[in-house]
Amino acid sequence: MNAAAPTQPAPYNKFWEESPRIPPIARFVWLGGRLPRFVGEFVGRFRRLHPNWEVVVHQSVPLDFPERWHRHLLSLKSHASRSDWVRLWLIHRLGGFYLDTDLWAFRPFDELRHYRFLALGTGKGWSNNALFAEAAGGPVVAELIRRLETHTFELGNPFFVEPKSGWRWSKYYSAGPALFTMAGLERPDLFHLSPAHWFQGVHKKEVRLELVRASDADLPALLKRSMRMPDGVWPFGLHCGSESDRLAFPDPEGGSPRALKKATAILKRLPLGQRLDSVVVGDRDGTLSGECLIYAPRLHLTIAASMNDRDRVAMATQFAAERRVILPVHPVEASGAVPDNSMDVVFVDSHPESESMETTLQRWWPKLKPGGWLGGSGTRAEAQRFAESHGHCVEKDEDGTWFLPVSSDDVRLPVTKAMNAPRKTALLTYRTGNIGDDVQSLSLSQPHLLGKPDLWIDRDQFSDYANAGEVDLVANGFFLCASRSGKLAFPPPPNISTRYVALCASNVPTTKETIAHFRASGPVGCRDLHSVKWCKNRGLEHYFASCPSCLLERDFDAPGKPVAPYDPNGPIVLVDVNPKDLPPFGVSNRPFLCLTNRVRPGDYRGAEARLTALRRRLRVLRSAALVITNRLHVAMPCVGLGVPVVMVEADSLAFRLSALPPWLKIHRKDELRKINLNPARHHTDDFLNNRATWRSMVRERLEARLALG
Repeated sequence: MNAAAPTQPAPYNKFWEESPRIPPIARFVWLGGRLPRFVGEFVGRFRRLHPNWEVVVHQSVPLDFPERWHRHLLSLKSHASRSDWVRLWLIHRLGGFYLDTDLWAFRPFDELRHYRFLALGTGKGWSNNALFAEAAGGPVVAELIRRLETHTFELGNPFFVEPKSGWRWSKYYSAGPALFTMAGLERPDLFHLSPAHWFQGVHKKEVRLELVRASDADLPALLKRSMRMPDGVWPFGLHCGSESDRLAFPDPEGGSPRALKKATAILKRLPLGQRLDSVVVGDRDGTLSGECLIYAPRLHLTIAASMNDRDRVAMATQFAAERRVILPVHPVEASGAVPDNSMDVVFVDSHPESESMETTLQRWWPKLKPGGWLGGSGTRAEAQRFAESHGHCVEKDEDGTWFLPVSSDDVRLPVTKAMNAPRKTALLTYRTGNIGDDVQSLSLSQPHLLGKPDLWIDRDQFSDYANAGEVDLVANGFFLCASRSGKLAFPPPPNISTRYVALCASNVPTTKETIAHFRASGPVGCRDLHSVKWCKNRGLEHYFASCPSCLLERDFDAPGKPVAPYDPNGPIVLVDVNPKDLPPFGVSNRPFLCLTNRVRPGDYRGAEARLTALRRRLRVLRSAALVITNRLHVAMPCVGLGVPVVMVEADSLAFRLSALPPWLKIHRKDELRKINLNPARHHTDDFLNNRATWRSMVRERLEARLALG
């Protein structure tokens, strides 16, 4: 390109340095397995324009990727959102220019190396992380990482709504453009954004196609005709966006969303910070194996594939050829080439029609180390029969996958204890998609109530604890009453002595065994008025207990340590409420955060993992000036935390809201447009007095029930 560009284009020169600050390294990230044609073309174009630069395409997670980042990465559903985290870490650790694989370079970037930091600007202060650059360890990317870690790991990754922005709100606060934009707006002293036309000056698809296909000789005239350059600086490139793979270089081949889900289900069960040895059986196109190798950089994979599938598998995993071995033999016979007790995971993606699934599993079972996992896809009934023959139960996961532990310390598996062992205290844990279920147990486990229990009991798998010795269980909440096998799982076995302090009886079966169990366990604390009526109609001793989550203290995450009081200037937090049902956000200049209590159960295996996720959300509620929700287990903790609540009618099972204090009004959805968003109108003396009275009543009744033994 013959056009000369100014070296210090005003007014973007306050970040300019006389000598280059950013190293001549370009980093692309592609986490989708084999590179499609368009990526090769876009990266190749950059290489031709920068013969003296180092150009690297990163196709897997870095080896030094932080453990908790790695775990969070597996909870994200797309390659693009996972790439946002990887690119930040690469620039922070190694420095250079990060570029999206769909950024077409027009001319060399050498003069951009003089900036201390540069990010792609899209106009009006908004930014995009499709391109950013800084030296290793620089202050800007460090600030981005600090904000991201705080938001994700301490606050629980709430959504955000920009104040006074009308209805334009971001779906989530991710590591992508939302992070860059908000940080840039708040720290203009650090962030240098390029003018929009430097990388994003064309929006029409037809013009983009013409620019990408143009020769170097024709490009200047075409740019003059199609783009505005208000600062007189020629554009450096064109961010084509999601249309890039359909512009000039169509490539029908791509990754498989199903393979990504399967790989995530496998990897979230493994310790990713150490060497892992695994087998994938019957991967016919290599996509599953490729996804595993991408997201587990310490994984060494053996792939049992037929001779017909060998070439496809080899091509899909070529980027990690040094970490994979392909056994091009019958998938079952391949087990003879793998030593016993050597594998962390064996995953049977498919098995030959000539062999039953049970035969395949029997051949591969001895290959696993103690603590390893046998998994597969489909044929869950055969897997369950195999598991039962070994005294275990199958764990279900996404996309029809299932897993069977070789051995595990998981409390859901039967544990044999000596008959003379001391009695254990226990609380309930859950495997549901609602993280709010756990708030009752968290509240009860506070030091001033029950304290941390000796045992966490899966609410829906009571039979797993029949051999766990003598147990004193303090129980609360709703019971599904069906085990993982679909059989009736209520009442608890006789070795578990149960005290019900907040029962929701809507799903409890009315059987002779159940009624006898409640009589022996009485009096029954009822969480809501429906449960009061249920007990009364069956002649059970009972009392109204409300919900113990209203006893949650503000120091729930660090009992006894100082904690900030209620902040009337904090954000307004919405939990599972549609912002469009509320008054326009322009009427308030305070930030709005949007949370959900919905989680994917497989992402949080075990009580501690779920409680950690819950504490993150509770920290957001604690910081709020006002909370608006339709969730019982959001409103009640807020009463405990001293944060005023606007309660919205529930979409289903509305009777459960009778657990709420009668002074807490439940609003219809059509009333929300008239809600006053000034927290001072809700955090009143009446609210504080009513809160104190209600908490005192709930605590007295709880302590009286626990004192009965």
